[in-house]
Amino acid sequence: MSKNSFVNVILFDGNRKINWDFRDNKSLEEALKWFGFKWKTGSIRVNGHQVTDNKLFMSLASFVEASEMCGDDCHGRLFVTMRRPKEGDA
Repeated sequence: MSKNSFVNVILFDGNRKINWDFRDNKSLEEALKWFGFKWKTGSIRVNGHQVTDNKLFMSLASFVEASEMCGDDCHGRLFVTMRRPKEGDA
C-alpha cells in the first residue's frame, strides 16, 4: 500500500454493521475500538480468516497484504466479523 492510503473496513458483530475508511497504518484494534466494538476472545475473523487477539495490534495494511497473500481478491477492503460477549462477561 502506498503512503497515506486508506483501507475500507466493514465491521460486523451480528448486530451492528459499520463501513468506514481508515488510514492503512491504523491497527485493527484501533478500528474496533473507534466505534466501541467489544468482542468475545478468539472470535475475530478478517476476510474469513481467524485472527488471534494478540495480532490485533497489526496495521490494517498488513491484514490487506496477508489477505492478498492468501489469494483473496480484497481490493483494499477488509470484512471483519466478531461475536459479542454475553451479558456479564468481562
